[in-house]
Amino acid sequence: MVDNDVALKVCAYASATDLIDLGSAPNHSLAMLRVARFTIDRRVQRARYVRDPEKLQSQWTILSAAINWIEPTTEEVEFAAELEESAMNLNVDLDGGESQLFAILVSRLSPLLLTGDKRAIVAIETIGQLLPAGRVACLEQVISTVLQKIGVDVLRERICSEPDVDRSLSIAFACHSNSYLVSVTSIEEGLASYVASVQRSAPSIIVPTTDLSAVVS
Repeated sequence: MVDNDVALKVCAYASATDLIDLGSAPNHSLAMLRVARFTIDRRVQRARYVRDPEKLQSQWTILSAAINWIEPTTEEVEFAAELEESAMNLNVDLDGGESQLFAILVSRLSPLLLTGDKRAIVAIETIGQLLPAGRVACLEQVISTVLQKIGVDVLRERICSEPDVDRSLSIAFACHSNSYLVSVTSIEEGLASYVASVQRSAPSIIVPTTDLSAVVS
């Protein structure tokens, strides 16, 4: 399952097909909440943070065609509401879309949830209720996996061509440095540092590696 933030940023980085490939293992497919389709359609049309809005639109067209659009069941909506109430009581941030994704992750035994919302990851870890271990991954883990597939030169060009999409990734890929000064090792270490920070905040639910290939194979 994929949340809005990951979908939008992957499309902005012209990596829709790489995300599709990641979710195309046997018996798996990429899934998103059906309501997200209309939300993202509007955000794509109004995007102000991208330098190439036409690329974003074309990439979203590719990705949306490959998505399995799902609706939460009544039971999943109720479970999501319970998660939101627990989050409120614990004073942690969890919005409605993320809570529904987590509820579906649990009820349908989904293998993986890709989310760019680190606050939601921390919230779910804090709640600690009936949640499967090692089944949530952050954006930096997605990017690390794509890096292993397509190489640093291609991916760095994609990310640095859109430096305002994600500050952490622009820093990790040294988008304001000369390319000849940037090593693959330094980029991998930068991504691993961000992933480790998330893992420290959510040691139970986060995938314990930067490479997601084995999780969805």
